[in-house]
Amino acid sequence: MARTSLNDIIILFAIERMEKRKKNKRQPYTKDFKPEDFKDFVRTEEELKAKLGRKWKYNLKRIGGFAAKYQPITSNYLKKDKHGNPHPVEVLPIACTSSYLLDLFNVPHPRYASRLIKKCKEIGYLVEVKSSYRFNYLNPSKNECKCYAYNKEVEHLVIRTCKKEGITIKKESYMNNPILDTFEGTSDLTEEEYKRISLRNSRLNIKKCDIDIVRSIIFNKYSALINPRWGKITEMNKSLPHEQRIKLKPNPKYGTKRLRRISIRATSKIVSSKVKKDGNPQFKGIYRADYLVEHFDGKPYFQYDVRGSIFQVSHLLAFGEWCADKPIDPYQVMFGGQFDSQEARSAYKLLAMSLYFDEENMIYAHSRLDTIQTSMMYGKQKIKEAISTEAEKMRGFTGEPLYNEIFLHESLIYIDFVYELRRRGIKVVQIYDGFYIPQGSISIEELERLMRECALNYLKEYRNWLKSSQIERFKDAA
Repeated sequence: MARTSLNDIIILFAIERMEKRKKNKRQPYTKDFKPEDFKDFVRTEEELKAKLGRKWKYNLKRIGGFAAKYQPITSNYLKKDKHGNPHPVEVLPIACTSSYLLDLFNVPHPRYASRLIKKCKEIGYLVEVKSSYRFNYLNPSKNECKCYAYNKEVEHLVIRTCKKEGITIKKESYMNNPILDTFEGTSDLTEEEYKRISLRNSRLNIKKCDIDIVRSIIFNKYSALINPRWGKITEMNKSLPHEQRIKLKPNPKYGTKRLRRISIRATSKIVSSKVKKDGNPQFKGIYRADYLVEHFDGKPYFQYDVRGSIFQVSHLLAFGEWCADKPIDPYQVMFGGQFDSQEARSAYKLLAMSLYFDEENMIYAHSRLDTIQTSMMYGKQKIKEAISTEAEKMRGFTGEPLYNEIFLHESLIYIDFVYELRRRGIKVVQIYDGFYIPQGSISIEELERLMRECALNYLKEYRNWLKSSQIERFKDAA
């Protein structure tokens, strides 16, 4: 057998894993609609109130908040008839997970959200077109959401009626207010559970508690890092177009009965834009290239990005060195050698995320259906040895993984960076660790100098925060 080194085995494992997952990638749900398919929806305020029932004001307020949240988003996905006229209907996938439902209508319990979805169906606002759903499947590509036809005419009626009735609609919150100095605690959690709630613990296994309490705890524990950026986020959001406004909100992830983990990352709606034009006539969303051409008024732009961003930030926090502006490839450094091809590098890049965020014994377990040929060639134990060796090499560059906490640190560094660019009058579109900037507005050398400055300034704050931090690592929480 020619290829027997652990490096060769890990690359074969990674390539087979990548190719199988590409093949199994779930296609977006699409369906053509005809206006006549959606005759049964409310058209007047009186009819709307009658359908909403005795508690129509309560129901209207909650549904109004849902409508305000999706009004600017769904306008990008309007389907059109053969004459180019938009239908009042479009597809909206709705996840049935507890945390998603709580946020959907801003209610304290998922059952309230379920009742409101039922009301939305009764007034013809949502029409269920795909009822199957599945979550926590071993192969993520087989997970599914329920899909609803989303009626823009009813949306406008709901918002219009709320305004007429003087009902204040709580619009989508881009950020919870985190300006906290203390947290008073809660009877829903034990002291030990309170200590365990952080972004850096990979498995929490804590009984369900109020989502706002979880978010308040996170904001309190990380307030020394978040609060100094809050004014910058607020200032930028006032002038940013809707699809670029920064959203920073802790996102608890629940299992069937337990809080499993928490994540937080600064993001915006533009990150969901489609990168490549594939000629799919069913796609009614935003293509990134089209958006950038429009945003920069047709003028040329370039992309500046940080290679291996989370690994670079992790290296910074562990070893105090910002090497993103050096001519190194972090994936090559972690791998410990040259990649034979671009395919090998791409496959390793995908595997590196699992090496950072997953436990070694789970990486093989979650990949066994995607790597049958490699397993037959080398056997389970040899592959596990290769994974373990690769994880150790990676930690030599990143230090001990910080799990979801790394996304917060990455986000806050880039908030400082984008703020400084905008303060200088430079237009910039940020999509995670990529920054699109007009050509001629600033040099690469100046960008790298500014990024290094932001990173090293953040490092000082991070080290000061660590000295007084309440954060503890619990490896055996599950």
